[in-house]
Amino acid sequence: MEPPPQTADRSIRHKVIHGFAWLGSAKLVAQIGSWAATLIVARILDPADYGLVAIAGVFLGLADMLVEMGVTEGLIQRSRSTRRQEDGLFYINLGAAVVIYAALWSLAPWIGALYDNAELSDVLRVAGLGMILLALRSVPYALTMQQLDYRYAAITETIGQLLGAAAAIGLAIAGFGVWSLILSFLLRNAILALVYLHRLGRLPRLAFSWPEVAPLLAFAWKLMNSRLMRFTYMRADIFVIGKALGEKAAGFFDMAAQFATIPLDKIGTLFNRVAMPAVSRIKESRDEARELFLDMHHYLLLLAAPPLIGLALVAEDLIVLLLTDKWLPAAQVLQLLCLVNLLRLSGMLVSPILIARGQPNRIVVFNLACLLLLPPAFYLGVQWGVIGVALAWLLAYPLPYTMLLRDVFADLAITPRRFVASIAVPAATCAGMALAVWAAQQFVAPGLMRLVTSVLVGVAAYVVLIAGLFPQEIQRAREGIAVLRNPQTAG
Repeated sequence: MEPPPQTADRSIRHKVIHGFAWLGSAKLVAQIGSWAATLIVARILDPADYGLVAIAGVFLGLADMLVEMGVTEGLIQRSRSTRRQEDGLFYINLGAAVVIYAALWSLAPWIGALYDNAELSDVLRVAGLGMILLALRSVPYALTMQQLDYRYAAITETIGQLLGAAAAIGLAIAGFGVWSLILSFLLRNAILALVYLHRLGRLPRLAFSWPEVAPLLAFAWKLMNSRLMRFTYMRADIFVIGKALGEKAAGFFDMAAQFATIPLDKIGTLFNRVAMPAVSRIKESRDEARELFLDMHHYLLLLAAPPLIGLALVAEDLIVLLLTDKWLPAAQVLQLLCLVNLLRLSGMLVSPILIARGQPNRIVVFNLACLLLLPPAFYLGVQWGVIGVALAWLLAYPLPYTMLLRDVFADLAITPRRFVASIAVPAATCAGMALAVWAAQQFVAPGLMRLVTSVLVGVAAYVVLIAGLFPQEIQRAREGIAVLRNPQTAG
């Protein structure tokens, strides 16, 4: 018997809250380990080492896109799938990985010659093994998220991240240089592949029905086209900088991007991963999907926008103290990218909502607009160095972002007034926090003391503003905690 709609809706919302608890806790633990490793390794390695890995990442990421083919989102979006579909997609992924790795192996010397760096060829050939590992885990991971098993995903990825971070530190200290980044990456992906395959609990069968797989591939193909466009414009900045300015400049830009995307990767991705399977379960009800989206958008900005503003305010002190003076050119880039990422933070929740609602074509249009606008802007901006490329992001991204908002407004019948209401509290508290931090910085000399003062003042100002002006946020947080304390409400 199917549960009543109201009961099912409450169950989904409670699972969403528990999903946030598990994935959020895991992200926090993994973040501490990952960034501790990054700071230690970055002090040992040269910026050019990070630049080399960033350039390789352009080609490796493209290969990963072709291997995965949008299968993960395609399976999650369907909510249910047959064993024949799952086994078929598993072997299609694996076969694609073998073919694409062979192509990458052949093209690696040419890519190394393009950047006049022979080591780049070796990096591509070794790190490219990661796409085989990706193929092994894609379907088991999709099934895990299809079942809303956030707990398993959280534990698995935390273990992989921490072991990879420990390996990176050990290898860097041992003098492996750029290979400490490559080998630790492969270790982490090997762990994820093994654990997710264990979760599958069976060996996929080679026999499968093409008619059953074809509809899933058709949906996944739309997603892959969109993701390929997204990847192209997202990594075009490193491609352009590496070719025009060299590995060291690419290292500065990539390190700044890593800092600027911490709130997106560790908070935004959490919302993203919880949103898609949850909305897929209630996609037939536009009203329920709309309310869930607006709630999640509100809390996403409430949690992740303050760290972005804070990073922009303390960029120079943070870079110098954590990474040493050799990384100082990354500071201004970090400030500009933090401003861009305020919009990207909002947009990254819109995409999974539209996909879950069966609207992948709208994401294709958004990514096509970005593809047409951003890479040409980077080519123009690079004439002014890495700062010029960061400015290109800031000037070109708002137009496609506005198009994306228009699409989700139309699909979920969201009025501009409702949307503004979802961002009003985060915007007001961030503005007050920024003003307080800026004022405090005027009385403290640059360095450790100014960094500590800025952080303490920022946190205090934000808490006081929330508690004093918006007590309803405290009450809603208490209600969420009450759900977590009562396992029976998880449905």
